[in-house]
Amino acid sequence: MNPRFGLRTVVSALLMASATLANAGGIYPNALPPAGDIEAILGSSPLVAGAAAGVELGDAINRRRRVGPHEWTLRAMTQERRDQTTQQTYTEAQVSLERGFRIPGKASVDAALGQQAVLIAEFAHADAWHEAGRSLLSSWFDWLRERESVTVLAGQVKILEQHRDAVQRRVTAGDAPAIEGQLAEGELNRVRALHLEAQQLAAARSLDLKELFPALAQRAPDTIDDPPAVEETDAIWHERIVADNHELELAENQQQEAELQAQRARLDRMPDPTVGVHYGQERDRQEKVLGVTVALPFGGSGRRADHAAALARATMATERTRQIRLKVEGDANRALSAVRLSRLRWEQLSRLSEQMQATAATMRRGYELGELDLAQTLTAQRQALEATLGAQQAELDAIEAYARLRLDAHEIWALEHEHPQ
Repeated sequence: MNPRFGLRTVVSALLMASATLANAGGIYPNALPPAGDIEAILGSSPLVAGAAAGVELGDAINRRRRVGPHEWTLRAMTQERRDQTTQQTYTEAQVSLERGFRIPGKASVDAALGQQAVLIAEFAHADAWHEAGRSLLSSWFDWLRERESVTVLAGQVKILEQHRDAVQRRVTAGDAPAIEGQLAEGELNRVRALHLEAQQLAAARSLDLKELFPALAQRAPDTIDDPPAVEETDAIWHERIVADNHELELAENQQQEAELQAQRARLDRMPDPTVGVHYGQERDRQEKVLGVTVALPFGGSGRRADHAAALARATMATERTRQIRLKVEGDANRALSAVRLSRLRWEQLSRLSEQMQATAATMRRGYELGELDLAQTLTAQRQALEATLGAQQAELDAIEAYARLRLDAHEIWALEHEHPQ
């Protein structure tokens, strides 16, 4: 057993305990699906279910590796012997029992390969769980963005309906030209069309989400909390994500398996002997034969080629591990950058949205009092809508980036017993 798994287990337990305390303190955004539903939702994913079956495959491979490739072979033979001198025919029979035996060193390597098969299957399952969690997070926020856009646009339609009515009152009273009523109606229809488009997109995202995760209840909170701030330094978060990354752990264990296979191929250059015992009766049981056979193949260029291929695969696995490590480190850096910058962007756009909404409200009142013209008022209203939609999207972007960081650090939606022993 690899001793570093014991340390990983301790670290995992500490992280899970700290995550539990942090959840109590509110690190789990209310914009996410209920935490209690996640196990059933992710467990029903075909990706996760397939990887769970792979764990059973790893156990079977482990058992097969331990018993080895050789089996007992029973041979039986019967024949007739004709003596040309006496012209007499004799019935003869022979039976033998044979079995190949691994040379010293092969059994221990096979046992290590079997254990690697188990570890690879378990890490693949944990990685599939994490990837399913990422997919759920992305799809959930895609749906949530469209849903929130529907809400914002519905509110804007009501505002413009009220403004259209105010314009019509001025037109009726003779305080404004008829063209202004048409402009107000046109702006209202434009936003109504945007509202219908958002409803269509929200329905499509909802169907996508249902298709990917049928067990997910698409319930969102009435109000979404502000994006939480990320504590601790980037260095701490980077180490936390990279040190406990299933994709990297899977690649490392696949590399170890490839190195063991190369070691096994080197040992296979010395073939395994086959030992057997045989017993025969000749000349109608007048003669009895008991003997031992030993068969030893001669290793040749084929076995050397197998060893060279295994060495090449081990080198490829090493380079793949290095590539994945760079990818994981890059992903961690991008996740940290996203969570920091997206929150700053939300703060700025949120302030801008408040300012633009206040300006639009002031201009609507100014128009109703006859102090401003309609074109300026509609322009301000359009800018306020754009700012509100931008702030709403930025808020969800920041929450998603925060949740993605927590997810990659295995502080939310973590698979229980995800660290192999």
